[in-house]
Formats: sequence, C-alpha cells, structure tokens
Amino acid sequence: MQVDYNDGGVYLASPFTIYADYNSGFMEWYLPAVYQYIADAFDYEVVSYDWYGTSDYAGMASFDITKLPFLWMLTDYFPFGTPSSLLFMVDDVDGYFLSQPEGMMLVDYFGKPGVGQAYFWPVNIEGFPLLTFFPLIMK
Repeated sequence: MQVDYNDGGVYLASPFTIYADYNSGFMEWYLPAVYQYIADAFDYEVVSYDWYGTSDYAGMASFDITKLPFLWMLTDYFPFGTPSSLLFMVDDVDGYFLSQPEGMMLVDYFGKPGVGQAYFWPVNIEGFPLLTFFPLIMK
C-alpha cells in the first residue's frame, strides 16, 4: 500500500503482483514511477506485514531515477549451465552516493527456493580517488 502524506489516504501502490520467496526473504514488486507521481528524486520507507499484522521495518532510503547508481550487464544472457560474469560501472557519482547501494542481486526465478534463487554480491567502492578511473559525463 502507499500512504499519501498530502491527503492522509492509503492507496494501492501498484496493480502488479508481488513475487516473493519467503524461504530466502526475497520479495519483488514492480512500482512504476508514473503511478507514484515521481519525476526525479524521492525518499521512501519500506514496511512489510505478515498474516498476523506484525510489521517488519526494512528502513528508509533515497533514490533519483534520473541519476542511476550504476550500470550493469551480464556477459551471457543465457547463463543456464554456462559461465557468466556480472559487470557494473559507476557512471554518475552523485547517483551512486545518493542511493548508497549495498550491492547487486541476481534472481533465478527457476532456482531452488530458499537457496539458489537470489544471489547477492556486495559492492563497496571506497575513496573518491578510486572513482576517478570511471568515465565521468559532465553536464
């Protein structure tokens, strides 16, 4: 659900189905920005509720859809049984520091639930001098 702090109303945030693997704690929900009246930067909080109404606060974060934290690519888009690499690069330093991504997650929708369905790789870039090796686009 989405809470609109302007009018105090509670609305359906997205008509898309929530995909979840409760064994691994992975959940995915497509929330189109246009449905939320978002054009650029926004702050958000995530709270989930179970069947009994018990809440689990995931935290607060910021994001700017015009400044993506990094670009990514798989070297093989049909990685079933073949080696593949996950590559990423920071092309907008402001976007990277605003969203402060913890890493990348690769989801195998056909993998074994609980183990083998969601893979997480931490991403940690320390120090500004290291970022000078990435291509920067001046605006």
